[in-house]
Amino acid sequence: MNDSKIYQSLACLDVYQGNRFIKFLQSPYFNKKELLTNLVSYLVECHRMVQEPDKMVFWKLNQDSDFDDAYFRRLCNEAIELLEDFLAIEQLRSNKYLRSHLLLEGIDAYQITALSKGTIRKAQQIKQDRINTTNLLFDFLIERDIRQIEQADSKRYEKSSLDILSNKLDSYYIIEKLRIYSLVYWQKSFLKEEYKIHLIDQILEFLKGDPFPDNYIINLYYHNLLMLVDPENEEYFHEYKKLLLNYAVEFLPNEAFRLIYNAINYSIRKLNQGQRIFRREIWELYKFALESNILIDSKNFDHWDYRNIVTAALQESEYNWTRDFIEKYKEYLEPDQKENAYHFNLALLNFYEKKYDKVVDLLNTVEYSDLTYNLNAKVLLIATYYELDEIDALESSLSSFKTYIYRKDIVSEDRRKLYNNYVSFLQKILQNQGSPAKLIKLREDVEQVKNIASKPWLLEKINELIGEKVQA
Repeated sequence: MNDSKIYQSLACLDVYQGNRFIKFLQSPYFNKKELLTNLVSYLVECHRMVQEPDKMVFWKLNQDSDFDDAYFRRLCNEAIELLEDFLAIEQLRSNKYLRSHLLLEGIDAYQITALSKGTIRKAQQIKQDRINTTNLLFDFLIERDIRQIEQADSKRYEKSSLDILSNKLDSYYIIEKLRIYSLVYWQKSFLKEEYKIHLIDQILEFLKGDPFPDNYIINLYYHNLLMLVDPENEEYFHEYKKLLLNYAVEFLPNEAFRLIYNAINYSIRKLNQGQRIFRREIWELYKFALESNILIDSKNFDHWDYRNIVTAALQESEYNWTRDFIEKYKEYLEPDQKENAYHFNLALLNFYEKKYDKVVDLLNTVEYSDLTYNLNAKVLLIATYYELDEIDALESSLSSFKTYIYRKDIVSEDRRKLYNNYVSFLQKILQNQGSPAKLIKLREDVEQVKNIASKPWLLEKINELIGEKVQA
């Protein structure tokens, strides 16, 4: 039964959710079959005990009759349907906007006037702890529901009330249009898909007049789009970042981090174009997401974020901060990645701190199942041998690394070029250490080639050698 739909679905529930689902099934309003409740209880217990479920074992424990495969299959299907009902009700209970909207609709449908005033009052007092832009739709629907219930009251037809209703709909519609068009624009960078988004030109023209100066949600999504459409105008980025720092904490963590990550991606593209000032922007944005508990609460934090944050902080020479971060956030990493990510990033920190012997020791403790980590570790080890002036180990590592990237079928052509350029230029640095003129020409070549791993470090080593020769 490990492969059954019901077992795999139940395995996604945590302990508390599993217990609530069992209580849900024990309610005769939702389920009158004790055998179905017993089935779910059995499957949940098997998952918790890491024990393979067996339908024959379950049947013998609960039935005196011979096993009925057709009936058992129907029972599993009914359990799935009830799980779907449970998930919908859980979402209903957790979303006060959705609940309020459906309650108002129910009061109107059943004409329960005794409940209308109190429910309307509660609906009008709803405040979000964190913004979920989807709830802006319910904000509009609730306003419409209230008008529907009170349609006999002529006061509800005053112009100001209609303005409120229209503005709520406009806010939701404009934000969703901006969000969709931003996704379209982002996908254009790697997909040859054509989309026709109706009315987007009219919306953008309308927003030029700043019709919603106090609506920071619209302004955030508007400046996010401007940043994508016109990346050369860095004012859009700075305005977007300012809005993020002021308002990102008002959103639910998942949405807040997506908004922050848009700015991080923009900064990465700028950095890749040679604008090194954006290294600071990347670190500041990540740091803000951490200090605001947005990144961890969004449950998006993984070993890649861990490495990206370490790299961004080290490039800004924030060594003490980086060491604290590596230790503090290790516990949030995926269990199967924790030790490798921890030791690799600790090795990276020691490299920046010029504690090269520790780098070699740390890298030797890491087992790299992930190709990207493996490649980055080899690059770091080669750079460490250079810094230690261990020429034999360096030349051997350069040779074996070049062989590795060409033998590995899973290494893409772009990656091969990235790492092959690194090997090639480092070998040229070794060959031309005694010639300032050749080193100057080599520096020009490195600066012109975009696709090189550890490009800043290579330039730093060339500059050091040129400086030594000039001084001599």
